[in-house]
Formats: sequence, C-alpha cells, structure tokens
Amino acid sequence: MGAGFLLAGAQHVRLASVLRADRLRIAEANDQLTHRDTIPAQRGTILDHNGSVLARTEEAYHVTITPKLLTDSRAFWVRASEVLGIPADQGIALARSGRGGLDFPEKIDRERRKRLLELCRTFRVDGIGFVPTGERTYPAGPSAATVIGFLKDGVPASGLEKGLNETLRGEDGVQVGFIDRNGSVIPWLRDEGLSREVQHGADVVLTLDRDLQAFASERLAEVCEYHGAWQGVAIVLESHTGNVRALATWPTFDPTDPLPALQRAQKGETASPEINPAVSVLLEPGSTFKSFTVALGLESGALTPNSSISCKGSIPVGSHVIHCALHGSPGHGAVDPARCIEVSCNVAAATWGMAIGKERWYDFLKRSGLLEKPDVGLPGALSGQFNWNEYDKRIQIATLGFGQSITVTPLQLASLFTAFANDGVAVHPRLIEKVGSSRVQVRPGVPLFRAETARTVLQMMKAVVQGEHGTGRALRIEGVEIAGKSGTAQKRDPKTGRMSNSLYVSSFVGYVSADSPEYTVLVMVDSPKKNGYYGAAVAGPVFRAIAEYLLKSGMVRGQG
Repeated sequence: MGAGFLLAGAQHVRLASVLRADRLRIAEANDQLTHRDTIPAQRGTILDHNGSVLARTEEAYHVTITPKLLTDSRAFWVRASEVLGIPADQGIALARSGRGGLDFPEKIDRERRKRLLELCRTFRVDGIGFVPTGERTYPAGPSAATVIGFLKDGVPASGLEKGLNETLRGEDGVQVGFIDRNGSVIPWLRDEGLSREVQHGADVVLTLDRDLQAFASERLAEVCEYHGAWQGVAIVLESHTGNVRALATWPTFDPTDPLPALQRAQKGETASPEINPAVSVLLEPGSTFKSFTVALGLESGALTPNSSISCKGSIPVGSHVIHCALHGSPGHGAVDPARCIEVSCNVAAATWGMAIGKERWYDFLKRSGLLEKPDVGLPGALSGQFNWNEYDKRIQIATLGFGQSITVTPLQLASLFTAFANDGVAVHPRLIEKVGSSRVQVRPGVPLFRAETARTVLQMMKAVVQGEHGTGRALRIEGVEIAGKSGTAQKRDPKTGRMSNSLYVSSFVGYVSADSPEYTVLVMVDSPKKNGYYGAAVAGPVFRAIAEYLLKSGMVRGQG
C-alpha cells in the first residue's frame, strides 16, 4: 500500500513536470505568456570589526511608466500622487497622452515601492514597473574613502570596492516561465532549466575600527593642511596580529560624490582619490630605518651596545660626503647605538651600515618582505624598490643605514616595525577579517631578530621620546612611557633627479605603550611645504594624538 502510494506520487510529479515543460514550449513557440526576469544580486556590505557599517547598498528603484497602459482614474492618481510626489492632474494627463515608455526621474525606496504596488493591484493598473538601482552608501564618509573606494556609474573604481569586487558583487538570478497578470513568474510554472537562483554578494568584515579611523583621519588632515603637504598616511597596527585598526590617508574625498576630487587630481592640484598611498606610493623611510641598522648590527655582531664612533657632523664616503641631521648642534660627538637612535645620527648610521656589509643587508631585505606588495585586498599595490645592481655599493649601503637608497610602501614599513614590539617577529598586515562566513586567518610572522635584540632596540627607541635629547621629546604623554623613532628623508627633485633641499618625507613611528607595545603606529607626511619639515615636529603630533586616543579609549589593556 505504502509503495503503491509512493509510486503514484512519483508518477504524478513526473506528469506535472512534463505538462509544465509542454506548456512552456508551446508558450515560447507562440511568444506568449512566457517572461524572462533578471533578479539583480545585492552587493555585499562592508563592516568594521565591531559590526559598524562602512559601505552598504540601500534598496532603491527607478520607476518606469508606460502611459498608454495607465488608468486615468482620479481615485488612483490622488493616492499615487502621494507616493510619486506629482499632482494628480499631471498623472491623469500622462495617462491620457498615450505615449510610450518613460522613466520617472526620482528614485523611490522600498516602502514607497510597496505602497505603489498595492495601489496598482487594488485598482488593477498596468503600466508601472520598477528597476532596482542599488544605491551605495558610505556611513564612514571621507575618513575611510581611500580604503573602501567608490563606484563610478555603478562600476567599482577604487579601494576594496574594486579589489574585492568578485566577492562583493554576487551573481544575478534569472526567472523564466509563465507570468500572472501582475507580471510575476508563477512559481509552479517556472522553467527550471533556464532559470537561475540569485547569488547575493558576500559581506566583508574588516579589521578597521571605524571610530579610530575617523579620529586618525581628522588629525592627519589637520597636520597635512597646516604644513601644506602633498599627501599623508597614518597607520595603526595591532603589534601581535597585524590587524589594521586604522589606515587613514590624506587627501580624501566624498565617496558618494568623488567627481570634484577626481577633477582636482586631473588638474594636478591634489593626489588622486583612486589610489591609496599606504599601498600605492613609494617613499624613503628616512631616519626611522636607523632602528633596523642598529638591530641588524647587533644581530650580526657588526657592533655591540657599547660600540662608539665620533660624529663631527659629516663623513666622506668615496666621492660623496654624508652630513648629519644636526638639529642645531655642531656634531653629536661620541655616539653609541642608543644615542644614534635617540638623536638620529646619520654619521653613526652610515658607519655601521657599511660595517654590516652588503651581503647581510641584501639578505635582510629579502627576508623581511619590505620590498613585497602589501597583500590586503587593495588594488594598485606596489612593490618596494631597491637597486640590486647599483654600481657604487659603498655609498648605497652607507645611505641605506639611515633610510635612503630604498623606497617602500608605508604599510609594509609599518608591518616591519612590529618586529620590535613582537620579540623580533614581523607580522603581516591584515585588513580583511571575514568574507561571508569564512574567517581570514592571521598569517605566520617572519622572524627577523632574536628576542633579546628586539627588546634592546625597543628600549633604545624609548629614549627618542623619554630621553633628554630625544628628537621626539615633545611627544611625551604624562603617566605613560612611549617608544618611537622620527624620520626626515630628503626626496629627489622630479625635474633634476638630484636630492632636493626643499622636498622631504616627515615620519614618526612608535609604540603604545613602550612597556606593553600592543599597537604600532606609523605616520608619514609627504612633501610638507610650510611650518617645518622635521619628522617629529610634523608627523609626531599625529602619532601623539592617536596614542592618547588608544590610551583613553580603553583599547590598550590596563589603560582608559
């Protein structure tokens, strides 16, 4: 009995399928009753690590109107005018015009669409349709614009919108089959062979903290505008995971209206909003790199904590003369590694850079990943540059000792500095925390130095802020010890190719806090034109403001 019932049921299903296919073929042959309907995929939402929305698609529709199919019922138009925002008489005149199809100029939201659909069904009105537009909104505004990106005419143009487009966009669905009087495909008369379910885009969760991102963006903008800079970057990394908590850049733009910024960039007035300078601009690290010179020297045995040289303000290297960043003094005198970092001595860094030798330097650069492209999902990422075939190796290695003869992306430089906060292990930057339901794993770090070496250099960097003669002593925060390193790198004049006396990159990198370096913070300001150019004076205040925010907000354990 049960088997017979199951057999009859299966036969009934097969018969229904055959009848449905026959009806669809007949309808298709006569070009009647069948309809092909595209179901647009909804673009995925981008969120910060706390679930705050950074980008999402608001449901919106264009209204299509076919006047010759409309009713001229006043009762209908009196109520429809409340939804469409046009006078009832205008709607009646439109219906009586008998014109072909046209688009209603104003977009409507989901609620207004629902009300209009109910009106059409109540009054049995045809001639009104809806085309989804998917309005993209960016609640974080300009503060995260160069990270999130924007859409240009519906096409991803920059940022993660472009870099993660395959993940975010999804795949449109298709329904083919018989339609009812309202134009909807009847579910049981759908052609399953030609139809395809919609696959909405996956949501993406970032490691960013939206509030910290906004704060860092505001402080960076203030400094860049005050100093007349070309561009700037402020990066906050979790030292032990590489999670990017802030990736602020300047200039920025309104992601819902990027055209003004694009036009300014085309005129050469500002940097382009379509690139993120944290991954797409190469800058010399300058004196911040002296920390690695000391670390590599200690690690390789080329120097000890007690090594000392006499700085008289300059040193000849072949046919070149390297000058010290004197900061108002006639020369630094006796300089050991700790003092080299504290007062930022070029002569000591160049001397020890040459003592380390090119083979050790080359090995370090290859192992460190400093010259690799940042792999965080942002498009247009660049690899760092170093001339392996430089004919004058001696001057190259001497200047490498204080952060010249190499250009890197700010994000890769920031990630390299996590080594001093992480017992010698540099962690990879991580901007994407989750895609859909899949968590993006933290990549294993790169061991660069022994823990003892890293801790020793971190203590030396503390003197930059806490020391009597430290270049960053103006950045002290009451009750908390800070470690860091300033940098002021000369840039090459793009017209002459020579080192410029007016173009600089001002940098400051540091840890919050020195005793428990949970966060690594790097600030780089490119080409400040007024009110100073030294790294501690230009980039330092942004670092200090971010450090205070981290401490007061409770993001640093035991603080707040």
